Amino acid sequence: MPSVPKPLLWAWAVTTAALYGVLAYGSYVTMPSLAGGMLGFDMRPLGMNASDGATYMAAMTDAGRLYYLTWLKPLDTAFIAALVVLGVALSRTFDGRLLWMSVVAALVYGVMDLAENQMVASLMKEAQGGSDPEFALIAWATRSKFAAIAVMALTLLAQWRRSPRHG
Repeated sequence: MPSVPKPLLWAWAVTTAALYGVLAYGSYVTMPSLAGGMLGFDMRPLGMNASDGATYMAAMTDAGRLYYLTWLKPLDTAFIAALVVLGVALSRTFDGRLLWMSVVAALVYGVMDLAENQMVASLMKEAQGGSDPEFALIAWATRSKFAAIAVMALTLLAQWRRSPRHG
């Protein structure tokens, strides 16, 4: 399988990192300031239990809901797409026996993160703030997303180490 040209790969990696930088500021600084100092659903690798989810949604201000829906979610969607494309491009560049595992892990990550974001957006639109089953499903998506990205990172690392280009 042909690899992605190195300058394009580097440009895409820098773009993805820049998107993450802006997203991280919004997720670790802005959103907590609008939600009683609490980190959001997708900032907790093990997910958020129902009690914490209810507390988070109760603490969320109207400005926080609006910020998530109009700024943070679209930015996160762009980041997810960029990271999935980067993961697939790196898989193709490194090639090897783990190529398809890396690609599948990247795609699973993208699907789970997008699903998580959609469920959180639904909660942000509701006045009540969510139910135990909704919080459990979001936590499952969060854990699945983090597991998939870990598999992607580990398989990419293994591909890189085995690649003739490494060295």
